[in-house]
Amino acid sequence: KLRSDDLKDCKVLNDTLIIKDNRKSNILLSKDGGIIWSKKYSNSFNYFGRKFVYSNDLSKILLFRAGQTLLSQNGGNSWSILVTVGGTYDGDITPSGKILYAINNGSNLTVEEVSTGGTRTVIKTFTEQNLTAYGLEMISDNVGYYFALDQTNNEVHAFKTTDGWNT
Repeated sequence: KLRSDDLKDCKVLNDTLIIKDNRKSNILLSKDGGIIWSKKYSNSFNYFGRKFVYSNDLSKILLFRAGQTLLSQNGGNSWSILVTVGGTYDGDITPSGKILYAINNGSNLTVEEVSTGGTRTVIKTFTEQNLTAYGLEMISDNVGYYFALDQTNNEVHAFKTTDGWNT
């Protein structure tokens, strides 16, 4: 059991599979609808978990957190650090399993594809200035939204793609 102030994110992945993390990014998994929980990742740092995202077939599950992103490639049974530059990124996984990050890249925002080995490839750069990446959500492999905060007036900007950020 976790105290309520420890819970950071919880996802119901299907009828029986539930995954949750706490303020230290310790990951717990239930395969019976929440009756029995087993710890699948232990973390000694205060890298609080932020959000889980996953592919349709659950072959890729990510936990975005204050430190490096965690990756599971076996339905949440084991986890490893997805080595990229820095931490506290936001992003999503398309239904087919393409990993996308929303990144502040110098004075521009970018959408970057990340391989399971950690290699990053820029697929979209936004030239609007004074924006900070806020979130990336993909509805399908092609349709998604990138949210950014304008630092000059605190307005949220939403960018939409219908072709997987190719244009």
